[in-house]
Amino acid sequence: MTVSIRGPERTAAQSYPVATEKVREFAAAIGDDAPIRHDPAVARAAGYPGVVAPPTFSMVVLRPHIEAVATAELGIDPETDAVLHTGQRFVYHRPICAGEHVDCAVTIENRRDTTAPDGARVTKLDLCSRLSVAGELRITVYTAMMVQFGTVGRNGASS
Repeated sequence: MTVSIRGPERTAAQSYPVATEKVREFAAAIGDDAPIRHDPAVARAAGYPGVVAPPTFSMVVLRPHIEAVATAELGIDPETDAVLHTGQRFVYHRPICAGEHVDCAVTIENRRDTTAPDGARVTKLDLCSRLSVAGELRITVYTAMMVQFGTVGRNGASS
């Protein structure tokens, strides 16, 4: 049996303050040495209020919130449940910059509950996350994930 459900929008309790050092650290970690990511004067000269975060910096803000929403919605137990990230798509509207406070909202666009051939419960989730600054949409992220419940440690399976 398959059941499909759409969930409510859930917003993070607090904004994420984007710090210059966090942007620099993230840029360095991914090998992005563009001056606009490291030098506030270069970013300001380009018309930005602070250093410009690399596009994937959005996951620093989103990941904990996506995990919290998925866990609250599904009751995931990391000791026994296998979670597989099956896809991600980013739509960029405007960069995120140091000095800004980013708000996050996550909606479960689709949830499909089914039973695997071995009898394990499986849920597929499609999430839509929106990052905004002062009400202005900056990035939309579409995430797909699958959870197989009670499979970690069973028959040698692991996440």
